[in-house]
Amino acid sequence: MSSLKKKWSFYEHLHHSHEYIYVKKGVIKYWCDGQEFIVQAGDFYMIQPGQRHREISVKEPMEFIYLKFRYRNMKRIDNPSQQVIRNVESYIVELMGKILIELEHQQPGAKQIVEAIILELIWRVRRILEIVDDHEPNKFGHKNTLVQKAIAYMKLNKYEKLTVKQIANHCNVSSDYLSHVFKDITELTLLQFMESIKMNEAIVMIINSDMNISQITYKLGYNDPLYFSKKFKKLFGISPSNYRKQNKP
Repeated sequence: MSSLKKKWSFYEHLHHSHEYIYVKKGVIKYWCDGQEFIVQAGDFYMIQPGQRHREISVKEPMEFIYLKFRYRNMKRIDNPSQQVIRNVESYIVELMGKILIELEHQQPGAKQIVEAIILELIWRVRRILEIVDDHEPNKFGHKNTLVQKAIAYMKLNKYEKLTVKQIANHCNVSSDYLSHVFKDITELTLLQFMESIKMNEAIVMIINSDMNISQITYKLGYNDPLYFSKKFKKLFGISPSNYRKQNKP
């Protein structure tokens, strides 16, 4: 549960996880894939992997439940307007609350219980939205394990300039096969995913370190600070130096 008393905003970004948000108090304006929405106390909305989005508070104080998780075995929703549920049913909020409790107390079996509740939450939300497809393909198993192995390797080597061949060699498969499976599961190429890892790390370094932008550029395996700055601005809508001015404590 998050509670905020002052004006709050979050820059435009995208990621590779699902986000579920329930607004308990206050009003939020958010943009998803270019469409603008207003949600208030009692409303629920979700963000899918790869969707560009940003949020600002409209009415404070604010309280909301925020969940972020990965799950690939589902059909995408094409219209962001279908990702909002007004005055969501209480059992959705209860499921989200149960997940937070399990994560907080970390009792034996918490991981398995959380996974089970998330699974129920996903399909109850989709039932409300009337987008349940009982015949959706299962993307778990070997392919999902392969993708997770590739992601773990990329995160471990986020400061290196990895090639698709290097990642594929680590996973003991061909570059073509890994590229196909990875795009099928994540809807992103390996290099797009690698760049997102680097950019997220760049944000951490910009805020938490005293390194200048050139030093951060080279640390992350880029050769040209100008190229890095252009990539950063394209993704986040702001230059690295301005981002530091706005967000560094």
